[in-house]
Amino acid sequence: MKLIRALIYCLFGLFSTLSDAAPVRWNLPGTVALSGNYTISGSFTADFDIPQLTSSDLVFKLNGVPVILHGVYGIYHGTFGNVTANWFYFVGGNTLGAPAVAITYSNLTNSGGNAVVDMASGTCATIRPSDNVCTSVYTNNVTRNVTLAGTPVPSIPTLSEWCIIFLTSLIGMIAFVRLHRGNGGFRYLAINTQRRRTYTEVS
Repeated sequence: MKLIRALIYCLFGLFSTLSDAAPVRWNLPGTVALSGNYTISGSFTADFDIPQLTSSDLVFKLNGVPVILHGVYGIYHGTFGNVTANWFYFVGGNTLGAPAVAITYSNLTNSGGNAVVDMASGTCATIRPSDNVCTSVYTNNVTRNVTLAGTPVPSIPTLSEWCIIFLTSLIGMIAFVRLHRGNGGFRYLAINTQRRRTYTEVS
């Protein structure tokens, strides 16, 4: 019963694995100067088929002083700096006027390679009272045509992938056992047949 339950879990995991896409790490071309004395460098990892950002190593600075980015607070279609596109943005805090940076992602796909994006520095413009989260950003002038280099992220086997390995091994074991039993049966049949022939000849 436990084996059957494990197989069911693995089958569900297999279907989820087939539907998942591998994320891509996007590297900025060194340090990019943004308006308002901001600079940004580093990289981030994302799956834009969903879209979802999984990690970020971006270094955002104002007048040379690092600004701690508190994660992605928006991934949506909108207008920043008079540019209407699909954007995601980071903010440096949940307060009005906190530094922020927005990046377009329309050209970013899970195929990786080189992709051109627009970037804009700005500030948090709206705070949602219910959970104190910055929900909109006012941006400065947009820095256009920044080329990012995307490389697939090597992944370790997930639970679903281990299930595939388990299922493959199980099928192999079942096939081996069945073949082994089949060969033994054929040998037994041959022996019995030979004995019957010998008995018939003697009598």
